[in-house]
Amino acid sequence: MLILLAGASGFIGSRIAQAIEDAGHTLVCGVRDPDAYQRQHPQRRCVALDFAADDPLAGCRTTLERADAVVNAVGIAAEHGRNTFHALHARGPIALFEACADARVKRVLQLSALGADAQASTTFHLSKRTADEALLALPVQGFVLQPSLVFGIDGASTQQLLQLAAAPLAVPLPQGAGAIQPVHVDDVVATVMQLLLHDEVAADTPRRLAIVGPEPLPLRGYLAALRAGMGLRPARFLPLPRGLMDWLAAAGDHLPGSVLNRQTWQMLQRGNVADAHDVTRLLGR
Repeated sequence: MLILLAGASGFIGSRIAQAIEDAGHTLVCGVRDPDAYQRQHPQRRCVALDFAADDPLAGCRTTLERADAVVNAVGIAAEHGRNTFHALHARGPIALFEACADARVKRVLQLSALGADAQASTTFHLSKRTADEALLALPVQGFVLQPSLVFGIDGASTQQLLQLAAAPLAVPLPQGAGAIQPVHVDDVVATVMQLLLHDEVAADTPRRLAIVGPEPLPLRGYLAALRAGMGLRPARFLPLPRGLMDWLAAAGDHLPGSVLNRQTWQMLQRGNVADAHDVTRLLGR
């Protein structure tokens, strides 16, 4: 199979790229700066694909005409300059999905987010939902994959949560946070590969799939588990009032690279859980 992967340099996308290569399929990486990516990965084929550009598909239309499958793993946690939620989560992906339908690509996978649903209120979730609905309305075999909080040792959110969990005196605990259902990045990648490579699995899988761990956890329980995993003694917790969290989240909007901002704080308060039945059945574990 020839598989075009948008967002190949990202946290999840880089792992999907490796899995596609390991499975022996032809990978074409869609990235903003093909020259820079090629210097880091000289063995890989890549094309220009920049959802923030006026014509995001200018560099990949020929590849799309030959592609058997397309995976969109582009995503941002905060806006910066022209890299807005609307451009990267909605306008660009929709253009890609429509081009996939025109080219009769066999299968299209969209990495969305749990919470991009009818109750969505943040710009992050609403922009993801816009692209999700557009894909599912097209005459193409499309799947919307919605991970909960993804654990991966080099993930930005994981790193910040590990730092929080490792606090030496007391672990700060935001008050008002909803339950979460963390899932390991390897399980997210395994889900993608199952749907990409197995027709019988794809035929029997819901087109909108929550990718979650086996059970919901309060944030306190997750931080305690992370702390235990680092071999640290059981935590003392320091409650952080909602008012203080509101202030910290507003400040995070102005700190490049901060995982905590008003969008993510609002999502954390809502919670991030779903039934694990479908992904458990798909992965067989």
